Amino acid sequence: MIQSHSPGINDPLKKLLALTETIDDNWLDRDISSIIGSMEYGQLLEQIPPLKDIFEDGAEKDPKEYGRILSHVFRSVAIHNQMKKATFQQPSLSPEKLSQVYELFSVIQEYRQYLMPIILWFHDIGKMEDRENHTQASYELVRKFQLLESFGLSAEEKILIEKVIQHHLVIGTLYTGEGSFHIFDSMLRDDRMQQLIGSGYGGALWTDFSTMFTIIDLCGYPYNKLTNSHIDSYFQLMGTIKKILLPHILSSESRASQIRQISTEMIDWRLVCFLRMFMFLNRTKDHTFQNYLMAIQRGTSRFLKQGIDSEGWRAFKERHLSRFPRIQFKYGLAF
Repeated sequence: MIQSHSPGINDPLKKLLALTETIDDNWLDRDISSIIGSMEYGQLLEQIPPLKDIFEDGAEKDPKEYGRILSHVFRSVAIHNQMKKATFQQPSLSPEKLSQVYELFSVIQEYRQYLMPIILWFHDIGKMEDRENHTQASYELVRKFQLLESFGLSAEEKILIEKVIQHHLVIGTLYTGEGSFHIFDSMLRDDRMQQLIGSGYGGALWTDFSTMFTIIDLCGYPYNKLTNSHIDSYFQLMGTIKKILLPHILSSESRASQIRQISTEMIDWRLVCFLRMFMFLNRTKDHTFQNYLMAIQRGTSRFLKQGIDSEGWRAFKERHLSRFPRIQFKYGLAF
């Protein structure tokens, strides 16, 4: 079991947080040349020297990706600061859903308000090295260059940051149908993840921070719109994940059985997501989950050359899609 106490905020962390607070709304749409030439970018590299080599190497390998990453990271930090100042707004969100976002943000702030900024600064640093596996690459760079060591964090805090960064696409890809809950099979074999869960509440912490990160990360791209459907789905996923990561489910067999059941229940959602349903869900009265599923079933009926009712659909999935829940896509929607 790991220690859960906070050692407090030391000078290097104070400096990073002071820099973080300077990233205001003016950074939401800054062009890359403005970012690179800014005093704030220079301060970031000065405070965390390994980032200089990481970014310079990335700029040489892929200048466009380097620019996209910096723009996204600074915009994400600015979004975080909007939430902190209670100025964050999304026209596509109802007051009720916006309130849910703020409630979740207050939860992570109450735990440790300095952890999310660290996650946001570091989450995409591996993207210039390995775009397709950038979550793992970012995690490995954080470990390789010991980027968390100067901040005087507790063992729990470091593991939490690392594991949110390493798996920061999980909630997003569960939402889009690219991933299934079988991703937790491998996550739960990770010794450090087991340490975090074993603290008694680490699984819930990881889920809260990962969900809040996913919301900020989505808004970190100017072309994305955060909708009521996003919030409904993210919070539903959050509840399901917390059940999987409950520390008292000690038997690996019981966890595996739970994951299999949930993954099987998600088949319909994943299939309709391959029609990009998640982009249009509830935009109009016709863009409903049930209508998309009926379209899938009509196609199946034509394939089978026979009508298909709910029982026939269940039988079809059991016969032809029993292994489908184990398929994991990343950037796989085009396929």
